[in-house]
Amino acid sequence: MSVRRIVSKAAARVRQMLEHLFRRRRGAARNQSQSEAEAAKSLALPDDLQDGRAWDRYWKAHLGHGFGPQLFDMFTDDCLLIEVMRRDHLRSVLCVGNGISIEPRALAAAGFSVVALDISAVANAVARQAPVSDDDIARIIGRRGHAEGGSVEFVTGDIMDPTVCKGPYDVIVERRTAQNYDDAGMATFLTALADRLATPGILVSHCHDGDWRPGSEPRHATRDWFRENKWVVWEGSLVAGPTRKHVAWLFTSTG
Repeated sequence: MSVRRIVSKAAARVRQMLEHLFRRRRGAARNQSQSEAEAAKSLALPDDLQDGRAWDRYWKAHLGHGFGPQLFDMFTDDCLLIEVMRRDHLRSVLCVGNGISIEPRALAAAGFSVVALDISAVANAVARQAPVSDDDIARIIGRRGHAEGGSVEFVTGDIMDPTVCKGPYDVIVERRTAQNYDDAGMATFLTALADRLATPGILVSHCHDGDWRPGSEPRHATRDWFRENKWVVWEGSLVAGPTRKHVAWLFTSTG
């Protein structure tokens, strides 16, 4: 066999090996891309916010990726809320769309009567049973926030159902839930909360602006609704004077 034929056959063999390698790499990349797309879809909010089973899948996916209560409570600080509730003799709390947050347990540790409502049975089970340390509670209510006499109940149900957790409650807390709705859905959701709020009463609305950049004002998704409906609006630490009527206490986180 000539040298030229030997070289030609060797080159063909190398091409075959390279083509095989590239096909494997393209297949691996395609599989990785599909896996990443499936993971992103599983972590996305359900298309139907009233679908409890979809929310169960959502929370299972987040827990499977290691996202626990500590992550979802990283912006939760109730120290000032507790101070105002004690000042104004407010005792009952409804945490709506609570997810896997331990906030209801923290507020119960602060001496309040708390109901946690979520449409996901999976989220409720985690929120009720997740291990909680003294440090976890202290991050939410402060080191001196503890008081006797508190209680907590976890309810699986839909806030849009007027027969669920009818109230009234002195304080209602929604964190990053109202902002998931379109304008019409948000109005319905906030009206459902208002219908359960005692007078006087405080509705805490926490929105997260993930698109915020330095130099711009953080966006609070529910602010316009409260102002259009003539609510007294507190923002930041503006809580002077006792609560006399329905008050919207707005908090915005960024990042």
